[in-house]
Amino acid sequence: MIYYTNTNIAIPHMMFIGRWAPFHRGHTAIMLKKLKENPKAPLLILVRNTAKEAFAPSIRAEYIKTWMIENKIKGTIMIIPDIDGVYWGRGVGYKTELVDVDAETKQISGTQIRNKLQAGDPGWTMGVASQESSYILSSKISSILEHGIVVWLTGCPSSGKTTIANALLQDIHARYPYLKTQLLDGDDMRASPLAQHVGFSPKERAEHIIRMAYLAKLFADHGVLVVCAFVSPDRSIREKVKKMIGNRRYIEVYVKASKKIRMKRDTKGMYKKALAGKLQNFTGLNAPYEIPLHPSVVCDTEKLTLGQCVSLLHRFISKDNLSRS
Repeated sequence: MIYYTNTNIAIPHMMFIGRWAPFHRGHTAIMLKKLKENPKAPLLILVRNTAKEAFAPSIRAEYIKTWMIENKIKGTIMIIPDIDGVYWGRGVGYKTELVDVDAETKQISGTQIRNKLQAGDPGWTMGVASQESSYILSSKISSILEHGIVVWLTGCPSSGKTTIANALLQDIHARYPYLKTQLLDGDDMRASPLAQHVGFSPKERAEHIIRMAYLAKLFADHGVLVVCAFVSPDRSIREKVKKMIGNRRYIEVYVKASKKIRMKRDTKGMYKKALAGKLQNFTGLNAPYEIPLHPSVVCDTEKLTLGQCVSLLHRFISKDNLSRS
């Protein structure tokens, strides 16, 4: 199947077949040499769907895609079944050619790169095709690209969930520009056609959170890092959310702040309305909030700065112990 193309696929391509595990400077040297000889011909890079690889075929294809984009190279990437050979009958006009490169380039080894990566040797990035996007090949980020992950921020209103969510996404975009992200924020989602008529009774809140969790799961299933910011006050409902999304790709973040601080931050005057009896079922005042018993991360916004909260979350997201759903 075609994974990516930025050219007219009807134009004759120069075809390269490989595992590309990972795509390294030896591979790019061969391709760049042929492009120098025939600059108008786009590349066709076939990624073999080989078994028991360190990187899934979609991750290998994604990394090649970043190299093509960064170097403004025209071509097409396809993921194909594994092969045992290439065969043809009569002369059909295709050329097969060994592209000769210098001895130093020939010494670049995908196996050595993988061994260094698994051993935690920072020098592994020196041999790959693109150091700028080498994070795609790290075990955690490649797992997110393949399986997705959900960062679920829960806490009382005005505790800082939306602020942290936006800052976290800015940090993610700066560090990992090729990582797909999606924000699901409580206020935004309640204003959307998906939930603009949903009330605030315990039953309606629970149904709303389950719907939002299912939406987060759909994004995650497509390799997206999803950041959710919902009050989600009911502990049992959060457990259902965790079960739906999958324990190994769900990060529960408790955003903590005292009532005094929350009221001070409340720019919408919601706490004031609730205290005056004009707003019912307001979490933290006249509706209960059940504090998480075992959150993955606690962001105490009275004690930690916004930058410290984001750094704390980034370190946890980058840990490899959450690599599989």
